[in-house]
Amino acid sequence: MQPSSVEQWKNPPEKPSYLWEMLTSQGNVYAGLFAAALGAVLSIPFGFGVGLIPLVCFAAGEAIAAMFVPTSMKFRRAVDLKHRRVRREDARRHLLRELDLRLPEGAPEFSAYYRMLERIDSLRTIAASRGGSMGESDAERLDDACVDYLALLLAKAILDERRENVDVKALQIRGERIRAQLEKTQSGGSRRTLQKALNDVEALLDRHRRLEHRKTAIETALISMPDTLEEIYHNMITNPNASSAADYLQSAVERLRLEEELDYAVASEVEAISPVRVAAAAASRLTKAN
Repeated sequence: MQPSSVEQWKNPPEKPSYLWEMLTSQGNVYAGLFAAALGAVLSIPFGFGVGLIPLVCFAAGEAIAAMFVPTSMKFRRAVDLKHRRVRREDARRHLLRELDLRLPEGAPEFSAYYRMLERIDSLRTIAASRGGSMGESDAERLDDACVDYLALLLAKAILDERRENVDVKALQIRGERIRAQLEKTQSGGSRRTLQKALNDVEALLDRHRRLEHRKTAIETALISMPDTLEEIYHNMITNPNASSAADYLQSAVERLRLEEELDYAVASEVEAISPVRVAAAAASRLTKAN
């Protein structure tokens, strides 16, 4: 999973089937099993016809509920939240697996991540016991920010890998050689080929520079996200019911969300800067020109 694909857990391609969710809900399954068991018990002394009565009643209740429950906004929000949590946990597990392959065990970034999780769990407990301005939706958004933190870590790790594969000095030397060949070449076809090769090398260098800038932004975000969550935690601990707490929480969470766009923007640049793709294309054109 590249960082860009992590975005899919927040924006699923399609909505779940609310009718199917109602039919397969735990309470509904238990009700069906109870109706079947009651029908089996009644059929022993009274016969099969009487045993069908609980099942018919259950089916009638299901038909009526199917007309109203799936369209209930409260039910839909609960289903959407359940599916969102499942997708988020899938993304979290995948990101952690990818990071385990790229970062050393005990890296300080992992410590910061697990501390963020501890803070969120504490905030959930405080909100449940004391009430206050923090709701479940706020806790969900903070948990989203933790997954965004992992996505930023993965983006940084991928950028570091790509940077090791790009020899900037060698590319600059290659660009100078192509320019020298361009000055000596008169043939129109050869010049066009050399110009394309030079454009490829310059594009690779330009993308490398942009990625360096984004890497700096990611490193800044990786520092600011845990600090922002600490601010939220201490503010909610000291003033959970203050009139300004809700506004502060909203603005702080929005600051966290600003960081999540960085890793998605980086993904396409990382793919484009692959030396296998761009440098190979430039080498191929140089070969043709010669």
